Amino acid sequence: FLFKRSVKNADVLLTVSEYSKQKIAENYRLSEQNIFVTTNAILDDSNYVDTDIKKKYELEKYILYVSRIEPRKNHISLLKAYTELELWKQGYKLVFIGVEDIVSIELNKYKKANEQLLKNNVIWLEGIIYNELKAFYKACDLFVFPSIAEGFGIPPLEAISMSRKVICSRATAMKDFELPESLTFNPYDLKELKHKIKYALETDLSDEISKIKAKFQTKYNWTSVAKYFYQVISKEMKGE
Repeated sequence: FLFKRSVKNADVLLTVSEYSKQKIAENYRLSEQNIFVTTNAILDDSNYVDTDIKKKYELEKYILYVSRIEPRKNHISLLKAYTELELWKQGYKLVFIGVEDIVSIELNKYKKANEQLLKNNVIWLEGIIYNELKAFYKACDLFVFPSIAEGFGIPPLEAISMSRKVICSRATAMKDFELPESLTFNPYDLKELKHKIKYALETDLSDEISKIKAKFQTKYNWTSVAKYFYQVISKEMKGE
C-alpha cells in the first residue's frame, strides 16, 4: 500500500534496472515512459588493497558467491552443483559470504545431510570487512551468481570489475547485463549450471572478461549515472 501511494504521488520515478522499470509499470499500471532508469554502478579496482586472503583462510583455489542468504538467492543450487561435480577433488573450495536474512529450510536440510562432505570444503562467512571482501573477489577462481530474482544484482559486476571469471543467472534484472550466453544460465536448471561451471573453470576467459569489464565501466559508471539523474531532475524542475 505504501509503495503504491508513494509511486502515485511522486513527481519523478527512478529505478535501477529495465526489469524493475517494467515491473513497476505493470504492477502500478503506469506508463514506462514516466519511469527513469538510474542504474547502480561500479568503481574500478585501482584502490584495491592487497590482503592475503588465501593464507588467512587456508585457501588455494575457490569458487565465490557473495549474497545474503535467503531462498531466492538460490545458494542450494550452487551447493548441489559443487557437490555433484565433486569439485573438492580438483582442489576447489566453495566460499559463501553473506548474512542469513531468511531461513532456507531446503538449504539447511541439504547442509545437514551432507555435513561430513561439506565441513572441510565449504566456507560460510559474514561480517567481512570491505578490503577483505575485495580481496575475496580478486583471488577467486570463479564467481557464481545463481539468484532467482533481483531488482539489479550488483555482485557479478563487482567480480568483473576485479577481472574475475563470472557466470550469472539470466533471470529477471540480470538479463540487463547482456552477458554472453556462455556465461549465463537458468537458475532453475541445475544441469546447465553444472555445465557452465565446468566450462568456466576449464576455459581461459581473460580476453572475454576484459572486454566485458571495459563495457561495464562505461555503462555502469557513477559519473554517467549522476549526470543522467541530474538531467531527469532538471527537466522536472523546469516542467518539461
